[in-house]
Amino acid sequence: MSYTYADIPEDVHTKPYLPLLHNLWKGFQQFGWEYLQKVFKIFTSDFYTVATNRLNESILTAKQVIEGKIKDPSKVLAYAFFPPVISIREDLQTGTVKLLYGESVDTSFLVVDDDTRTILFILNCHIEDGIPIDWWTCSSEDEVLERRHLKLGYKLKQFPEKIKKFTEVGSRSIDILRDIRNERTPQWNLSNYMTTIVWCSAVINQIEYCSNYGSLGGLWDGIQAQPSFGLPDYLFCYCPWPPMIKTLTLMGRSKFVLRLTGLSTEHQLYTQGENALNLQWLEDKVPELFDLLTRQTWEEIGIPRPTETISETYPYITEKRDIPQKYSITSQEQKRITCEDLGLTWKEAATGVYLDVTHETPENTPIDASNIISVGIGTETEFRKKTTE
Repeated sequence: MSYTYADIPEDVHTKPYLPLLHNLWKGFQQFGWEYLQKVFKIFTSDFYTVATNRLNESILTAKQVIEGKIKDPSKVLAYAFFPPVISIREDLQTGTVKLLYGESVDTSFLVVDDDTRTILFILNCHIEDGIPIDWWTCSSEDEVLERRHLKLGYKLKQFPEKIKKFTEVGSRSIDILRDIRNERTPQWNLSNYMTTIVWCSAVINQIEYCSNYGSLGGLWDGIQAQPSFGLPDYLFCYCPWPPMIKTLTLMGRSKFVLRLTGLSTEHQLYTQGENALNLQWLEDKVPELFDLLTRQTWEEIGIPRPTETISETYPYITEKRDIPQKYSITSQEQKRITCEDLGLTWKEAATGVYLDVTHETPENTPIDASNIISVGIGTETEFRKKTTE
């Protein structure tokens, strides 16, 4: 049975946004709204641990690069410090972070519960010259979220419920978070402060993308939910907007993806993965969704090539269609990449595969094990010598 938009209850606050969440939408069509509700509950109760694990792994990887324990960082991918949904090559992380966010900045990632519209957790990182120097996290039970805004009187965790627009939620949050930063680390009281506000559903959707190209396309969709798709607000947004990212967003989806893949992997394809702990969590907690979006993608559907991802189009943008009713993506549907092509099991491939494949790779070029640069993510990366060498 295939479920439709009409099957989602009207009182679901984020209903208008769900068709833009490509991975969750696929799960909804397959399993229905009741199943998706269960997934949301599982993530809202446990995802703080998963997200913290991802951030800790990224910071540990950066530390090992600085200490010289990782000998060839150009073959190692990890998730960005901010936001921790973008994969980036370790030798490019420092320069890209400085370019996008500046030399000295605190960044806070605030995740909002779709149901209660309260803040579930915060991941914070202080970055100096592109390197993470200090970080902290807080869950829904932490006293940080109980702090009240001096002028508004609302608790920090209540902001998304009490304040309409995500951009204002972000700016008002900085009023509190900057004070916390200045209390903890007064030496950085003049540093910039930046937040990202994001629905939990959007985070779940982002971590299920199986390629860096797809993930960045999803990032553009969320940023452009209001201006390009006519939805009530952003799916997620920066506050304040980094000038570089705002400029890239206005260039359109394909150019946005190409510029950021250029900065993060020099346009090479990374089939995004998770470390062992997070993969086990996904398989244990949401096995049906994990099977649909990971195993079936690798074994049956295949990973889209970069040229397919950047050619995806949304007819309703120009034709002014009703997005939920007419949702569709069209692409060239080229030959995709499977785990069999690469000589890997789907579980090996699910840890992430870095390939010497770009948007300039001819569409008819076979992709196989000789294209593998490395397998895995962060400190769990294994280098592969190409068979052609």
